Amino acid sequence: MLNLSADHSVMEGTRLPITGTADVELTEPKTPEDINQSTEVWLHRAAVKFTFRMRNNTSRKYTVTDLSLGGMSTAMYLMPKGITMGGKDGKTITAFDAVPDAATYDIVRTLAVELPAKAADATDGEWILLFDKPLYALEGKLLENNAPKNYPLSITLDGLISSEMNLKEVQLPRGTHVYVNITLNKIEDLDFDWQIDLVPYAGVTLEPDFGLDADD
Repeated sequence: MLNLSADHSVMEGTRLPITGTADVELTEPKTPEDINQSTEVWLHRAAVKFTFRMRNNTSRKYTVTDLSLGGMSTAMYLMPKGITMGGKDGKTITAFDAVPDAATYDIVRTLAVELPAKAADATDGEWILLFDKPLYALEGKLLENNAPKNYPLSITLDGLISSEMNLKEVQLPRGTHVYVNITLNKIEDLDFDWQIDLVPYAGVTLEPDFGLDADD
């Protein structure tokens, strides 16, 4: 298992381990051409990446002062366990085994990120990243009595104005990227629009030079 201590419960802008398992079958060559055999395997980064950004559609500026995301797991299996692959390309983890009874913690950040007022001639305000570096957490399933539970999310402006929502009954497998886009439309009605997308990491082809040289 990969365990994170309370002081290192979030990996920010760090290098991440790449994990994966593959069964490769080699057939007995029948002709000289059969000596060269190849197959495709894929690996996943052993973490869930989060990107938070916000835009302000009001006529005055605000400052993001606090952000929290609850229910993160403190432990995961280092190598994928019990995974099912799916998705359009067959390379997306659609099911996995989480560490039983793993403890959870909340990602809590005190910020000072300014949201400029929307320009008078603009349709929407500009998107502002809330973190300069990528933020990673361990994969996990937030369960209660073996049933999926919501991950609570909250944000605070100027230390006073708060909005909350939930990542509803979602699983967070390794190798995925969670985009959290928040739009402030009207402060009077606490009109915040939350859009959250869970997508696979962008793929990168690795071409390692290893194996047996047929000429040796």
